[in-house]
Amino acid sequence: MLTFRQLEAFYWAAKLGNFTRAAQRMKVTQSAVSLRIGELEQILGVELFHRGRRNPVMTHRGEEMLKFAEQILRLGTEAQERVSRAELVPDFLRIGFAEVISYTWLSKFVETVRQKYPKTSFFLEEALVEEVFASLKRGSIDLALVADIPAGQDVHAVPLGSVEFAFMASPLLGVPKRRCKPSDLRKWPIITLSNKSIIFAMINDWFGQGGAQAGSSYTCKSIHVAGVLARRGLGVALLPVRLYAQDIRRKTLSVIAVDPPLPALKFAALSSISNLDPFIREVANLAALASDFEK
Repeated sequence: MLTFRQLEAFYWAAKLGNFTRAAQRMKVTQSAVSLRIGELEQILGVELFHRGRRNPVMTHRGEEMLKFAEQILRLGTEAQERVSRAELVPDFLRIGFAEVISYTWLSKFVETVRQKYPKTSFFLEEALVEEVFASLKRGSIDLALVADIPAGQDVHAVPLGSVEFAFMASPLLGVPKRRCKPSDLRKWPIITLSNKSIIFAMINDWFGQGGAQAGSSYTCKSIHVAGVLARRGLGVALLPVRLYAQDIRRKTLSVIAVDPPLPALKFAALSSISNLDPFIREVANLAALASDFEK
């Protein structure tokens, strides 16, 4: 019969890419990892890895088995936490989040978590999406509430919904009301965020689709500042429509119709795949419940 030790060795070897890293993660020898995986293969009667390369590569059967191993290990960890050591809830929860969340449902989320885990303290950090994601990769935060990161980034993602963004400008700027192409919009200054930000990437991608580049620009670190500059007529900014609905109604900002259209920005609660703590996954699910983004 297969054991948790065998499944754990296989899981970490698959996720971390080689037996050495798996051994370091499990605090055992590499030979112990190899032995446990070999035992698992013997029990299953199939090869889980292609050997003979510098880093082992999973077979088709290995990829199939990984899904089951992850589920079994997660259930085992959850059972241990909830039944054997249910009282061991972390004293401290570190959460990083994107600016748009702080203006929408962050307080509702924090209140929900605090009601369920009243003894847990919070460290809350607002930053650019890329900065929050980097903190997650370093292990300096437990959960990241940010724009969804593409697959292959070694994270577990719980969808939070999407946010509509639009190019906006003050009517004083004189941007025409007709649908604008990238070649049209490059005539006005573009207000953007850091060149490592999702907003910067969205703007560049949009101009690139039209074979153009943005003209002159102002760079700032927050959506709020970008909105202030746009409201003053200093340029065109890419802003979340929901947060600037009042400006649109008051006509202090106008939405610029564009071609090609801009995609909505998807958000997710991200945790590291190396963190199997069910508490973090449960908090991520609470974030999904608290989120009022479009779903």
